[in-house]
Amino acid sequence: MAVNVNLNRYRLITLLYVIFVCLSVLNIPSSLLDSYYYSIKTLDYQIKSTLDQVGFANKVIEDKKMQLSASDSARVFLGMQNRIHSSYEKVKAFDENLQKYLKAEGTDVEKQFTSRKLTEAYYLKDSSLDKIKNELVSLVTFLKAQPYQIDQAVEILIPMKDPILSQTGSGKDWALYLFLHKPTAISYFHVKRIQLILIQNENIYQNAALRTIGYQPSYYSEKEKEAILFQPNTNTTENIEQQRIQDTFARTPNPAPKPPAAAATPRFPVQADSTNDQASNTDNFDEFIQRIITSLHSETFYVGIQNPVLREFNYLMGVDFDFEITPNAAVKNINNTYFIKFPKTGQYTLRFSDKRKFTKKVSFEKKVLVQLIPPPQVKLSGDGSNYYRVTAKVQDLFNANRLVGYLQIYDIPDFPARINSFTATRIPKEDEGTPQERVLNYGDVFNAETQKLLRKLKKGDLLLFDNIQVTMQDGTSRIASPLTYKIIE
Repeated sequence: MAVNVNLNRYRLITLLYVIFVCLSVLNIPSSLLDSYYYSIKTLDYQIKSTLDQVGFANKVIEDKKMQLSASDSARVFLGMQNRIHSSYEKVKAFDENLQKYLKAEGTDVEKQFTSRKLTEAYYLKDSSLDKIKNELVSLVTFLKAQPYQIDQAVEILIPMKDPILSQTGSGKDWALYLFLHKPTAISYFHVKRIQLILIQNENIYQNAALRTIGYQPSYYSEKEKEAILFQPNTNTTENIEQQRIQDTFARTPNPAPKPPAAAATPRFPVQADSTNDQASNTDNFDEFIQRIITSLHSETFYVGIQNPVLREFNYLMGVDFDFEITPNAAVKNINNTYFIKFPKTGQYTLRFSDKRKFTKKVSFEKKVLVQLIPPPQVKLSGDGSNYYRVTAKVQDLFNANRLVGYLQIYDIPDFPARINSFTATRIPKEDEGTPQERVLNYGDVFNAETQKLLRKLKKGDLLLFDNIQVTMQDGTSRIASPLTYKIIE
């Protein structure tokens, strides 16, 4: 007697069993999530403490607004502070609305620690989470566009990049990495963490603005009637670089910290000198000039590219010193190295002014000559930077698939130009009697017509690349030197 077996039923049972096993393996212990309670409370404590500092600094700023308004750098710093505070208020409102949403559902954040259903519903409701992401992206864009960005914690520590690299090396969506498909204890921790990063970053720019008029955080001794200045570490290069390493999950041990040198408490701020790795009193005018001379990169300058001028210069432009260029040119600071982009050729004057005693004093002046970028050279993609050859195989040409430009200048490692077009010509060997063939190629990649020409090449033929039109970043158009190859296979 035949028995009818419902295969779909058994398949469903098997699938449910597999899902049950997976969930049991992936289950997060509730005790672990409970421990987030004190982590979140700690963040609340830090936020409140920083808000007190921000409030006090705002009172000083209000009292000294006339002096601050006279300083260009102070106005920039205060504008950055206000923009950061606006983002903080929006993230704070996001947090408060979440708590109201949960209260309306008869619960709260703590009761939802081990669950994600209600919090995730709020994150997705009216695209609330997308709005927060867009706000933070807008904030980072604004900060990076400012001439005096002194801290990158918002971009690096939140972090503001999409996708975010996971520990396994795969890219994860920003919202998914931080908030979605996670228990409330974890996702809400990030809500608080972002608020803390923003409010601390706001305080950094408040202090930077106040430093321009001589106000700095300090401890005042009633007994000695003396203020001991607190110098915040505005040079965050090491911290940012360490964060980048952590983001790529390269697990390298941190170097052992150096023991602090025994010294009396200085009356003026102290900064690290990267040249000798020792603390130096920045009130030393002669040393300030020496640091400019040491770090000044003054070999050759070119139009249209970022020319490095001050390397590893640990003073803050707009606060510790001013950097003026005549005629005017754009200055950019990237990790304590200052770059200039000159708009045209000619002689420029670089003028450095010391502002640390709160009076602008010209300390160093230098005249430099700016010229056009040297003539470009081209080669087959894949050839070494100093390798020039006169023979080639047809397969080598197909593997290269393009021409690339280079300058062979140490200070310009990237090719500051674009190859617009070139002509490829096949010159058959003498005994073949075939006429020359010539094609025009737009761009640097071999197009279909050029590839068709390459397929016709035979041993003994000559291949000529000429009339190579190049547009340089200095605004000029050039013709690069031609290339000739004899086909050997």
